[in-house]
Amino acid sequence: MENGEVDRGPIRFKFGENGKLVRAGYLNNMINNGEQPDFVKLNDAELAGAIRDKLVEEFVELEEAATNQEMLDEAADFMSAVAAFHEHVIATTQDSSLFGDFQQLIRRLDLSMNDIEIRRRERDAEFGKLVVEGKVVSVLIAPDNPRRQYYLDNPDRYPRLG
Repeated sequence: MENGEVDRGPIRFKFGENGKLVRAGYLNNMINNGEQPDFVKLNDAELAGAIRDKLVEEFVELEEAATNQEMLDEAADFMSAVAAFHEHVIATTQDSSLFGDFQQLIRRLDLSMNDIEIRRRERDAEFGKLVVEGKVVSVLIAPDNPRRQYYLDNPDRYPRLG
């Protein structure tokens, strides 16, 4: 938009670099809030890659967490991705390197595995487990949707498409 012109139509935002695995509750909330997610089913190879991407995403978010609560939440989210990984992907030595880094990071952050596991279960109960059939690649937001401003305010995470 130029010269202060306001975009009054729906806007589609991209979800991550290649789409993102999301929790079932998050996907349901998007739909219940009038957002229109573009959900793509994945084959086994694509799913394995998406779970690996989710592990890296959660690891980075844990490293960037500012408060103890954020650290615990992100560590719990990482463990949810680990659970999905073990359920859907055969681990190899190459795949397991991130787990060693995770263990070093939680020691450095002085987090306990017991607290992380308790919080993982709480977050799974609150937001649902990861949806492991596919991923959200974009979302269409109507002009009157209150979540529209959130996406506009986070262009690095959700760039506009088209």
